[in-house]
Amino acid sequence: MTRPTLKAISQDYWHNKFHDEIRGDWGSAIFYRLPAFALARVAMALHISPTTLTLAGLVATVMMAVVAWFWPPNTALPLYALFGVLFSLFDCADGPLARATGKTSPQGAYLDAACDGVNRITGLAALGLITDGISPGPAPSWLALGLFCAVCATFGKLTRSDLKLRIQRTKPNTKARPNVFELIHSGFSGLDTLLPLLALLAWSVGQLPTLMIALCLYHGADTAIAVASGYFTLTKR
Repeated sequence: MTRPTLKAISQDYWHNKFHDEIRGDWGSAIFYRLPAFALARVAMALHISPTTLTLAGLVATVMMAVVAWFWPPNTALPLYALFGVLFSLFDCADGPLARATGKTSPQGAYLDAACDGVNRITGLAALGLITDGISPGPAPSWLALGLFCAVCATFGKLTRSDLKLRIQRTKPNTKARPNVFELIHSGFSGLDTLLPLLALLAWSVGQLPTLMIALCLYHGADTAIAVASGYFTLTKR
């Protein structure tokens, strides 16, 4: 079987998959996909493997924590945003590169998902730590609120993954129609990959604490929506 070229994969995405992704992960669709295809093309020309891109994303995630811990907060924030954007670019580029080079594998998909989870936790916790340095506030600290957001984000992701598995076990190869809870989640979930850019914007106008409060409200609500959506979906079945 002839594997698709990177150009064919790119054209298929823009003609078919873009419209699906923009309903959920619209942040990636609008801000990252185009430069990610360019990055995949460069990586292919340099014979860089998809796994290398995935691990480069993991390094970028680790650097978000490193700069948050060791750098002065007003220096750390722009670097945090830079490494956050790099992670998203690597995350969007490794999949097309894997398909174009015929190197897709369960191991690669698993590693990619694991790195996504690490980034989700690290990004929110590191932002809380930086906010503590820039705008010290009353207890609980902004770091504690960042960790709360990380727990909620991880819980929501795991809950939705568990729901998909339960549906596939009862009715394989079927796709459930989105309920009102899922439609609400789809509208806001696109913000997830834009966290570094939102942090940079909030920092530039002196509103990092406001962003942290908004993130707590968002992720807390998202947890409730994930549970309600799962319960509502399974009750209907």
